[in-house]
This record gives sequence, C-alpha cells and structure tokens, in this order.
Amino acid sequence: MQINKLTLRGFRNYREQTLTFDPACNVIHGENAQGKTNLLEAVVYLSCGRSPRTRADRELIGFESPQAFLRGEIFARERDFVTEITLQAGRRRKMTVNGVHAKNASELSDVLHTVFFSPEDLFIIREGAAARRKFMDQSLCQLRPRYAEAMGEYHRLYEHKTRILRDSEENPSLLQMLPEFNEQMCRMGAILIHYRAQYCRSLQSFAAPAHADCSGGRESLALRYETVKTVADPFASVEEIVKALRAHQESHYRAVLMGKQPTVENMKAGAKATFGEENIDELFRLYGINSDKDVLEQPGVDLASDIFLDYTTWKWGNMHKLTGGQPVYRYRYCHPRPAMAIKGKVAALAGGVVDAKEGAAPAPRDKGAVHSADIEYAMGTLPTNRVFDWQPEDYMISDIFNQYYVNFIKTGNPNGLGLPEWPSTNGKAVAPVLQIDVNTVVKSDAQMEKRYDFIDKMFWEKK
Repeated sequence: MQINKLTLRGFRNYREQTLTFDPACNVIHGENAQGKTNLLEAVVYLSCGRSPRTRADRELIGFESPQAFLRGEIFARERDFVTEITLQAGRRRKMTVNGVHAKNASELSDVLHTVFFSPEDLFIIREGAAARRKFMDQSLCQLRPRYAEAMGEYHRLYEHKTRILRDSEENPSLLQMLPEFNEQMCRMGAILIHYRAQYCRSLQSFAAPAHADCSGGRESLALRYETVKTVADPFASVEEIVKALRAHQESHYRAVLMGKQPTVENMKAGAKATFGEENIDELFRLYGINSDKDVLEQPGVDLASDIFLDYTTWKWGNMHKLTGGQPVYRYRYCHPRPAMAIKGKVAALAGGVVDAKEGAAPAPRDKGAVHSADIEYAMGTLPTNRVFDWQPEDYMISDIFNQYYVNFIKTGNPNGLGLPEWPSTNGKAVAPVLQIDVNTVVKSDAQMEKRYDFIDKMFWEKK
C-alpha cells in the first residue's frame, strides 16, 4: 500500500501543488511554516476523511480559495485507486473513489491506511482519556470499517438524543423517544467497547516488546482498557456488554446514592463523585440532610432532584434572564401522578411503563412530581393516556397548565384571565417560582436560590 502521487489545490497554504513519491522512503524538509505538516495532514485526510489537527473542515480551505481539492493516486490491494475530495464552506464535502461517490469516510480507509505522529501525540500520555479515545478512534476507523460505521451511528444517535433533550421543553412528547435511543446507543456503544478492548490487547503485543527494547529491558509497558464501571469485562460478548451498559444508564438515575443504601454517608459519597471533596458538609447543611431518615425524605429528594435536573434548568433560565433581553418565567411542577390504572405494570422513564417484576414489593408513592410527569398535563392529553387513574383534580391542574402554555405561545406572556398571576424573574434577586399543583401559587424561596448558587459555585470551581 502506497501513495504515488498527490495533488492539492486551495488546501491550507497550497494554492496548487503536485508531488510524486518514491515507493521506498521520502524525506520532506523545509523552513518553518512552509507547509510540511500541511502536506502530511492532506495524506491523512485522504486516508480517513478526518484531519488530525482540527475538527472543522472549513479550516482546511485556504484563505483566498473558494474550495479545497485533494487527489491521491494510490496503489493498494494489488490495484490502482484514485481518491478525490472537494471541500467547500457551508456545503457537504464530496468524496469519490475511482470516480464513484463515497458515502462515508470508511470507504477511504479501505484504500489507504496511515499512521500520523506529531509532537502533540504525546498528549496520549500527558492528557486525559479523551486524547486516548481519539487516538484509538482514528486508528480503528482505518483498520475496521465496521468500527467507523458504528462510531458514526453512535454520534448520530447522540446528536438526536441531545436535540430531544433540548427541544423537550417546547415539545415534551419527544421524551417518549428516549428509551429507544438509549437502547440503540447501548448497542452501538457495546460495539465500540468491544473493538477498543481488542485494539488495546493487540497494541500491547506490539508495543510492550518495542518498549522493552528501547529501555534495554529496564522497563516494562502494560496497557489496560477501562470503560464505564458496569462493564467489568470489555472482552465479553457484545450482548453481555449491552447488558452492562443498560445497567450503567440505569445507574444515572441512582447516581447520588451510587446504587447503595440510603444513608447520609453513601449520599455524601455520591455527591463527592459529582462535586469533589470540598464543601460537601456545607452542602448537606444547606439542604438540611442530617440523618439517614432525611435521605429518603424531602431534603434528600431536593438534593437528588437538583443534581439530576433542577440545577441545570435554573442555570439555563438564569442565563436567559441575564442575557436574553426578554421576560423569563420559572415554574416548578409539584403534583404527583395518580395510581396506575393498569395491573401488573410499573412506571418507567419519560412516561412509559414496564412489566412489574414478579414478587417485587409495591413501589412507594411518589412524594412529588417525577421527571416527565408534567407532559400530559401541559399538553392537555390526559384522556388519551389510559395508564393512570386520572382524578378530577388532575384535569383541573391540566387545564390551568395548558392555559399558561397557550397564552405564552400567543403573546409571550403566560398570564391570562382566571389564572393565578405568574410574575417574571427579571430584576428580582430571589426569583418568583410558580408552584403548579392543586393549589397553584407563586413562591419566592431564598433558600432554594442559595442551594442553586452554592451548587453553581461548586461546579465551576471544580471545572
């Protein structure tokens, strides 16, 4: 496998350049900033459709060029190939192999394999796990087309999930799609873990002898692949890894307690995993968590809720208040769902239901609204959901909630005739929050603001 000829137009600092390579060895030399690294970057891009130096393709286009063009004449698999790539700002790149459109970068990797090393690659050792994942991803995408496909699909699912979470404020029904996306991400993630573990084991077999030789036998090199804690054996079958990743996702909902018994010490351990060691005692005093009983009562519920969702919602709203130039309204949905009308089922994430486990004790009644509980109320769709035994009070709350939504959509102001006055948060040190429940009222909770401010400080100090 070798590249015989390279043509560049409008790529980085190359207006137009054609180079022919020797099949044995080539040495490229020149002054600083003459384009030596750019030349190597072009070869890598032709091999995997990805730059080792930047994520933005637009940065590859020369300043005075409308587009960048790369062409490589390559000999591989006992035949000749011509790979071409055209980059234009604001447009989808065009890739062809022997004149045939390439659907994705994995088709480029089938033609040309490259190993790119630069001083920045020392970050593999110096930096964190992200640098090492990037190294493995670049290598595996060239070696295993199936890996490239799985990684592309995983990123697609991740982007869709991100949009669902982002847009769910305006369209809560989108949250019903999350379980399916989570399942697909588990499957794609399991494939990535499987390949990465195999790659590390293979790399170990080559790197360890080379390191021993370089060190004169005085040092030994060992590589170990670690992923999420629930995946105890990354060399297990893909199906076993999928099961482990499902457990990892479920652990997110128990993150504060880390799957342990509801005690103050266990809850502190979970909080430390999120915020670090400092100020945890002060955090617990702020929430009023003093005994194991408090963990399962309102103080513990408040802390878990704030870490899981409420703090980020507050942060988002606060940023809008400070920078958006428009009125910002905050509410807290407080009403728990009624009992389920369907036998043999239990509530699941985002309004779904799953089969109850045989012999399992009945779940305790929710102390307040769970995540996604407000969807049917806000949308006015209680009659279409036959899972829960809706009561007259539920329909009353739904009507009030729905009117706020309609008014806000129509006028930008949720208030209207017959509704409790809902003031904006703008210009107020302690934000008024509409508490939506059987008795819908506005509260200004200084203690709640203190909690959010404290979490905010801890979060950013940790970063």
